[in-house]
Amino acid sequence: MRAWKIAGSAIAAVIVLAVLLLIVGVPSGFLTSAIQSRVEAATGYRLSIAGSTRIGLWPSLSVTMNDVTLQHPKDRDGSNRLTVDSVQADVTLASIWSGHPQVTDLVIVRPVMHVPLLRERSGPLNPPLRQPASGGEADDNSPAINHLTVTDGAIEFSNLRDRVTNRIDGIHADAAIGSDRKIRITGSARAGEHPLKFDIGASAPAHLTDRQNIPVEFKLDAPGLLQAPLSAKAEVRLNGAVVMINGLSGAVGDRAFNGWASVDTSSKPLVKLDLDFQRLDLAASARTAPQVRKAHPRRRPCSTAGATRRSI
Repeated sequence: MRAWKIAGSAIAAVIVLAVLLLIVGVPSGFLTSAIQSRVEAATGYRLSIAGSTRIGLWPSLSVTMNDVTLQHPKDRDGSNRLTVDSVQADVTLASIWSGHPQVTDLVIVRPVMHVPLLRERSGPLNPPLRQPASGGEADDNSPAINHLTVTDGAIEFSNLRDRVTNRIDGIHADAAIGSDRKIRITGSARAGEHPLKFDIGASAPAHLTDRQNIPVEFKLDAPGLLQAPLSAKAEVRLNGAVVMINGLSGAVGDRAFNGWASVDTSSKPLVKLDLDFQRLDLAASARTAPQVRKAHPRRRPCSTAGATRRSI
């Protein structure tokens, strides 16, 4: 009889412990090295997890990582990196057993992307360590993501030498990816004192490869910068480190435009833009409008001889 009581007490203790683990999560520091190895093998970038890594079993299977940094191994000063306070991924148990992870929700809290501001273009700052896969080399075991949420993100542009820093703050984004590979991204941000709202729609290919056109539609509402919302559509494709934007057409309010653009991200970002506007109105407050000085009639105008043009 006493043995039954001891066994009953032991079983009760195990049940209580199991319930607590289901509620608070299971410590899983052993997962850190496995996650780091998988990310580095897939991207070539070094993943550092300074905080804790935990597995949650209730209300769904989830993995949470705290204090995460993604950085290129050759980036010594840390000027080109991504830092995240926490990342949580909810995964279906059936997809884990099948070997094809299905992430139902991915929540990224306070990510900050640090981007260096360079004076001049040079060779690739951080060349990719792994060549992009061709059309038939896609990784079938890469996780599929159904829903992505970004909370309180930021992009920081800085030049350590000149002590120049610009930021885009308050980035909140919600991305939903349907079974038909339709992507819808909505969100808001703040550039200085100007609020921004964006709405992006795209059709993702089954396997993303270079020089593959992706139809994209987007809307941008920027009070204080534009007098009317901007809406446009284009076909975007990747050509190595260059993002090509072809067939660009849209309107700012009722002012139509068309053209093309490209962004070279190999070192200092180089943006080329060719747009044909029927009419474009930019909003500018009297407080920020530049002051125009009249030239003195006896003062000789400045010469522009020998001036050179530089890309921004």
